[in-house]
Amino acid sequence: QDIDHSGYTKWEGGLHLNAAWKCGAFTPAGELTNRDCNEELPFICEKDIWSQWVQLPEQGSVYKLHREKLTWAEALEKCHSQQATLAVMNSDAEAEFVSKKVMKAVKSVHVGIHDMYFEAFYSTVE
Repeated sequence: QDIDHSGYTKWEGGLHLNAAWKCGAFTPAGELTNRDCNEELPFICEKDIWSQWVQLPEQGSVYKLHREKLTWAEALEKCHSQQATLAVMNSDAEAEFVSKKVMKAVKSVHVGIHDMYFEAFYSTVE
């Protein structure tokens, strides 16, 4: 999802202006960061229906941490194979829930922010 549509914009230390890093990641502190899309990280998938995943009360989404380290594109494909997508933080409550209840001591995970945002942002600052 394009970050402009996620509803969550808390960035680690402010927005990283590294144009080569076009994929989103999430930290245990509940902040977004951008990373190299080819970096292999654990990832979190999100679904809108309950299964055997961790559920955020009153949100309607469920989450699953994958400790397997994949690139952003591989992680997205894996989530899609589970009828899910990479998680997108849409609120402070969702970010806090994911960072405290889902990440479980993982330093950074891929999330569903894609390069369209970063390309649009960098074209406006050049």
